[in-house]
Amino acid sequence: MYRTGFFIVLFFLYIPFLLFTAGSNEAITNANNVYLAGDYNQALTLYEEAEIDNPESPHIYFNKGLSFFRLEDYEKAKEAFLSAATRTKDLDLEAKAYYNLGNTSFFEAGRHVETDLEKAIKLYQDAIINFQVALERDNNIADAAHNIEITRLIVQDLLDKLKKQQEQNKEQQEQIDEIVKKLA
Repeated sequence: MYRTGFFIVLFFLYIPFLLFTAGSNEAITNANNVYLAGDYNQALTLYEEAEIDNPESPHIYFNKGLSFFRLEDYEKAKEAFLSAATRTKDLDLEAKAYYNLGNTSFFEAGRHVETDLEKAIKLYQDAIINFQVALERDNNIADAAHNIEITRLIVQDLLDKLKKQQEQNKEQQEQIDEIVKKLA
């Protein structure tokens, strides 16, 4: 529900950054071209091969994060974006990595709205934190501020639903206790 409803409003990942890093290495260029063609599994394989020659490249981790995100492997996407953020000295790249961490947590949260409200709320809160860090690193990422506001609204709505759910559970438990008391 939330994932679909806010998908259009939530701004996308920083994909153009792929093209910016493309000239740095032929292996990365090949992987980027495969990524842009939509073959994310093959792109991951090529990024991993490029990583052998340059294991500390934050750009490779960033691009792996994009691929994992497109494959909806949000856990691995978060690991890759965090690796990119911690390996770089470029505040612009670090900001974009945290922005993408926020988007990744946001989409992962959407998977849990119907099944685990508490987990969804936690992931949305993680998204807010990552968007805030992105803004601290680069206050020109206006999309991050927008995403924070959207995500806060969602969290408030889910907290209201969780409170209502807990109240209903309490009422049901009281009714069960009353029935048990009458039967005893």
